[in-house]
Amino acid sequence: MEIPESINKLITETKADQFIDTLTTTQGSMDDVIALIKQKSNLQDYKQFEEGLAFFKKDTLSDANFIKNLFYLYSETIQKSISLSSIEDESKDSISRAYSTIINSTMQNIEAISTLSKFLNNGNNIIDVQKISYIILGYVIDTIKRINNTKY
Repeated sequence: MEIPESINKLITETKADQFIDTLTTTQGSMDDVIALIKQKSNLQDYKQFEEGLAFFKKDTLSDANFIKNLFYLYSETIQKSISLSSIEDESKDSISRAYSTIINSTMQNIEAISTLSKFLNNGNNIIDVQKISYIILGYVIDTIKRINNTKY
Protein backbone atom coordinates (compact mmCIF):
# COMPACT_ATOMS: atom_id res chain seq x y z
CA MET A 1 0.00 0.00 0.00
CA GLU A 2 1.36 3.42 -0.96
CA ILE A 3 1.23 6.41 1.40
CA PRO A 4 -0.75 9.33 -0.04
CA GLU A 5 1.40 12.33 -1.08
CA SER A 6 -0.24 14.70 1.44
CA ILE A 7 0.64 12.38 4.35
CA ASN A 8 4.09 11.57 2.96
CA LYS A 9 5.00 15.30 3.10
CA LEU A 10 4.30 15.31 6.84
CA ILE A 11 6.69 12.43 7.56
CA THR A 12 10.22 13.31 8.61
CA GLU A 13 12.76 10.54 8.54
CA THR A 14 15.15 10.64 11.48
CA LYS A 15 17.45 8.21 13.16
CA ALA A 16 16.27 6.62 16.39
CA ASP A 17 19.22 7.81 18.48
CA GLN A 18 20.40 11.36 17.73
CA PHE A 19 23.69 10.70 19.56
CA ILE A 20 24.87 8.01 17.16
CA ASP A 21 27.60 9.46 15.02
CA THR A 22 27.15 8.96 11.31
CA LEU A 23 30.07 8.57 8.97
CA THR A 24 30.18 11.22 6.29
CA THR A 25 32.61 11.18 3.44
CA THR A 26 33.89 14.10 1.45
CA GLN A 27 35.57 13.98 -1.88
CA GLY A 28 39.04 15.45 -1.53
CA SER A 29 41.10 16.60 -4.44
CA MET A 30 44.73 15.95 -5.22
CA ASP A 31 45.31 19.68 -4.68
CA ASP A 32 44.18 19.14 -1.05
CA VAL A 33 46.72 16.33 -0.71
CA ILE A 34 49.46 18.57 -2.14
CA ALA A 35 48.49 21.38 0.25
CA LEU A 36 48.60 18.97 3.20
CA ILE A 37 52.04 17.70 2.18
CA LYS A 38 53.23 21.30 1.90
CA GLN A 39 51.94 22.06 5.41
CA LYS A 40 53.32 18.93 7.06
CA SER A 41 56.74 18.72 5.34
CA ASN A 42 59.89 20.56 6.17
CA LEU A 43 61.15 22.93 3.49
CA GLN A 44 63.82 20.58 2.09
CA ASP A 45 61.40 17.64 1.76
CA TYR A 46 58.76 19.82 0.14
CA LYS A 47 61.37 21.15 -2.32
CA GLN A 48 62.05 17.55 -3.39
CA PHE A 49 58.32 16.92 -3.65
CA GLU A 50 57.93 19.99 -5.90
CA GLU A 51 60.76 18.69 -8.08
CA GLY A 52 58.74 15.52 -8.69
CA LEU A 53 55.60 17.53 -9.47
CA ALA A 54 57.47 19.74 -11.93
CA PHE A 55 59.32 16.91 -13.68
CA PHE A 56 58.24 16.61 -17.34
CA LYS A 57 55.98 13.62 -17.86
CA LYS A 58 55.72 12.34 -21.43
CA ASP A 59 52.48 10.56 -22.45
CA THR A 60 51.10 9.54 -19.09
CA LEU A 61 48.32 7.43 -20.62
CA SER A 62 50.64 4.60 -21.61
CA ASP A 63 51.72 2.23 -18.85
CA ALA A 64 55.17 1.79 -20.43
CA ASN A 65 55.69 5.54 -20.73
CA PHE A 66 54.60 6.03 -17.13
CA ILE A 67 57.29 3.60 -15.95
CA LYS A 68 59.84 5.07 -18.36
CA ASN A 69 59.09 8.53 -16.94
CA LEU A 70 59.91 7.17 -13.48
CA PHE A 71 63.20 5.85 -14.86
CA TYR A 72 63.96 9.27 -16.44
CA LEU A 73 63.31 10.90 -13.08
CA TYR A 74 65.48 8.32 -11.32
CA SER A 75 68.25 8.77 -13.91
CA GLU A 76 68.25 12.54 -13.56
CA THR A 77 68.24 12.30 -9.76
CA ILE A 78 71.05 9.72 -9.64
CA GLN A 79 73.17 11.84 -12.01
CA LYS A 80 72.78 14.89 -9.75
CA SER A 81 73.51 12.79 -6.67
CA ILE A 82 76.67 11.33 -8.20
CA SER A 83 77.96 14.78 -9.11
CA LEU A 84 77.42 15.96 -5.51
CA SER A 85 78.71 12.75 -3.89
CA SER A 86 82.07 12.08 -2.26
CA ILE A 87 83.01 9.65 -5.05
CA GLU A 88 86.41 10.59 -6.45
CA ASP A 89 86.07 12.96 -9.39
CA GLU A 90 87.91 10.65 -11.80
CA SER A 91 85.36 7.87 -11.07
CA LYS A 92 82.17 9.96 -11.23
CA ASP A 93 81.97 9.97 -15.02
CA SER A 94 82.30 6.21 -15.40
CA ILE A 95 79.80 5.53 -12.58
CA SER A 96 77.40 7.99 -14.16
CA ARG A 97 77.74 6.37 -17.59
CA ALA A 98 77.21 2.90 -16.09
CA TYR A 99 73.96 4.04 -14.47
CA SER A 100 72.80 5.65 -17.72
CA THR A 101 73.57 2.52 -19.73
CA ILE A 102 71.70 0.25 -17.33
CA ILE A 103 68.70 2.57 -17.05
CA ASN A 104 68.48 3.09 -20.82
CA SER A 105 68.67 -0.63 -21.57
CA THR A 106 66.01 -1.32 -18.92
CA MET A 107 63.73 1.27 -20.54
CA GLN A 108 64.29 -0.31 -23.97
CA ASN A 109 63.35 -3.72 -22.55
CA ILE A 110 60.22 -2.28 -20.96
CA GLU A 111 59.26 -0.63 -24.25
CA ALA A 112 59.77 -3.89 -26.19
CA ILE A 113 57.74 -6.11 -23.86
CA SER A 114 55.07 -3.42 -23.50
CA THR A 115 54.66 -3.18 -27.28
CA LEU A 116 54.30 -6.95 -27.54
CA SER A 117 51.86 -7.26 -24.62
CA LYS A 118 49.79 -4.30 -25.81
CA PHE A 119 49.54 -5.94 -29.24
CA LEU A 120 48.48 -9.26 -27.68
CA ASN A 121 45.98 -7.41 -25.45
CA ASN A 122 44.10 -5.89 -28.43
CA GLY A 123 45.88 -2.54 -28.18
CA ASN A 124 45.08 -1.99 -24.50
CA ASN A 125 47.50 -1.26 -21.66
CA ILE A 126 48.26 -4.25 -19.45
CA ILE A 127 48.21 -2.04 -16.34
CA ASP A 128 45.89 0.92 -15.85
CA VAL A 129 48.13 3.97 -15.33
CA GLN A 130 45.94 5.41 -12.57
CA LYS A 131 45.91 2.06 -10.78
CA ILE A 132 49.71 1.74 -10.82
CA SER A 133 50.01 5.40 -9.81
CA TYR A 134 47.97 4.79 -6.67
CA ILE A 135 49.91 1.61 -5.91
CA ILE A 136 53.19 3.53 -6.19
CA LEU A 137 51.74 6.44 -4.17
CA GLY A 138 50.81 4.03 -1.37
CA TYR A 139 54.27 2.48 -1.50
CA VAL A 140 55.94 5.91 -1.40
CA ILE A 141 53.80 7.18 1.48
CA ASP A 142 54.48 4.04 3.51
CA THR A 143 58.22 4.29 2.79
CA ILE A 144 58.34 7.94 3.90
CA LYS A 145 56.35 7.04 7.01
CA ARG A 146 58.78 4.22 7.88
CA ILE A 147 61.84 6.43 7.32
CA ASN A 148 60.38 9.16 9.53
CA ASN A 149 59.39 6.70 12.25
CA THR A 150 62.96 5.41 12.50
CA LYS A 151 64.34 8.96 12.80
CA TYR A 152 62.56 9.67 16.05
